[in-house]
Amino acid sequence: MAITEKIVFEATIVQHKGMNAAYVEFPYDVQKLFGTRGQVKIRAELDGKITYRGSLANMGAGCHVLGLTKEIRNQLGKGFGDTVAVTLEKH
Repeated sequence: MAITEKIVFEATIVQHKGMNAAYVEFPYDVQKLFGTRGQVKIRAELDGKITYRGSLANMGAGCHVLGLTKEIRNQLGKGFGDTVAVTLEKH
């Protein structure tokens, strides 16, 4: 997969350690795709509705994650355990 392509996947919204914070796990190897193990600036579209600019970050979970704010979850009408469609590209 070339890094210029959009990456499409579905993921479950995970609650972060009992907090009112959430993320989805990025299901691919960031080092192979982007040549880094650090943060990657991205632009994502969530469920085809919401555009989000942020970063994929390795938060010690063994993979990179994309944080989802409470505001975004409310706009999507989704919560912990729900599935979200993600279309993502490096920005």
